[in-house]
Amino acid sequence: MAVLKNAGICSGDSICVHSELFKLGKILKTKDEFLNDIISALCSCVGADIHKPKSSLGTVIVPTFTYDFCKSGVYYKRLKK
Repeated sequence: MAVLKNAGICSGDSICVHSELFKLGKILKTKDEFLNDIISALCSCVGADIHKPKSSLGTVIVPTFTYDFCKSGVYYKRLKK
């Protein structure tokens, strides 16, 4: 989290994260643990609370993309079973 603070991100900011997170290096946790840690750090820096969005000070925006778009042009926000 210190890296985010050193980058000048602070409570009340709105940030957009657009990255292939798994390119950051070797992951020493499970994928879910890694992603939860990243989300928690980002939200903590801007004062966002995913459980109480109306009480949040800042905003974290994470654009998403699925390669299904390349095949059909349709984006499914739920996983297909």
